[in-house]
Amino acid sequence: MGTQHTMSTITRAVPLSGRLGSGLAL
Repeated sequence: MGTQHTMSTITRAVPLSGRLGSGLAL
């Protein structure tokens, strides 16, 4: 659970990371 929160923060900080994260989430 804590890892997910950290990932969310990184995703918000890095737009590119967010794009990749979104793809993985979907």
